[in-house]
Amino acid sequence: MSARLDQRWSYDDQPLIRLENSHLSVCLVPSMGGKVFSLIDKAGDREALWRSPRVPLRPGPIGANVDDYFAGGWDEVFPTCDPCRNEHGDQLPYMGELWNLAMQARVLSAGPGLVEVELCAMTPITPARITRTISLAAEEPILRIQTRIENVGHLPFELCWGSHMALAIAPGMRLEVPAAGAEVTDPGAGLLGAAGARYRYPILDPDGPLRRDVREVPGPELGAHALHALTELRDGWAAATDPASRRGVGLRFDQELHRCVWQWMSYGGHRGWYHAILEPWTAPQTSLAQAREAGTALAIAPGQALEGTVAAVLFSNVESVAAIGSDCSVTAAATGPER
Repeated sequence: MSARLDQRWSYDDQPLIRLENSHLSVCLVPSMGGKVFSLIDKAGDREALWRSPRVPLRPGPIGANVDDYFAGGWDEVFPTCDPCRNEHGDQLPYMGELWNLAMQARVLSAGPGLVEVELCAMTPITPARITRTISLAAEEPILRIQTRIENVGHLPFELCWGSHMALAIAPGMRLEVPAAGAEVTDPGAGLLGAAGARYRYPILDPDGPLRRDVREVPGPELGAHALHALTELRDGWAAATDPASRRGVGLRFDQELHRCVWQWMSYGGHRGWYHAILEPWTAPQTSLAQAREAGTALAIAPGQALEGTVAAVLFSNVESVAAIGSDCSVTAAATGPER
């Protein structure tokens, strides 16, 4: 099947752009920062992304609590996650300035070998031009998203940048990242680790009452949530696999830019949500202010730009992932999951 593009779709009154080939179907929302709202694995007849059963798809006002508007999907987060002030004293909102940003769409290629869309907009607080180029080739199970952040102001600005993919999960699934270190950055109620606890990934609290392999997804009856920052990456990938169906979705990213992966786990905890989010981030700190203090914030000079590509790949016949290569090829673990 060739790659196809269709701009005649909508969902909850939000215009969509649909990209499709024989492996996957993707829906983009230009009115909400180019959110990937749907990523369907056709062969597995499965939606890879989590959708809220209670929240409609709609952009909220700047400064709103994103959780009140979070319908699910895959977003980019810039220039902070937690609200804080930037180095110039401006208040930055929770989850940054992209999730509700209306972007102008331009079709660069309409197939049949490749479909490619460019989305572009200016952020309202940080003087940045954001350009996202989203592409799907005809016979690849890979969605590639290149993001360019350009400083259009007159002073340097600092930033943190993350890619926030909310995953549909089920008990027994595996979340895998080639990390060695980890820290609990949001403990929730403490069932998934104490605030600030550091451990050697993947075993949380190895000698204590909270011992858990954080790669293993429990059921929603756990009633817990937490955010862990996974560090000391050996490579730039993350994966969510269902051993029962032997299918999954992985992310491939530039490890030199996105130097850690955040693992958000809401197992029936926060707002009753049951999903997980694997997020390549430029820093382990959850706000730009904290990253600045720790020396992990990035900076862009006037007229300069920062670019990075994150690719999502669908895969099959895998129970546990050993690696996702720079070409997005997936290597299965030779002897099954490590214990």
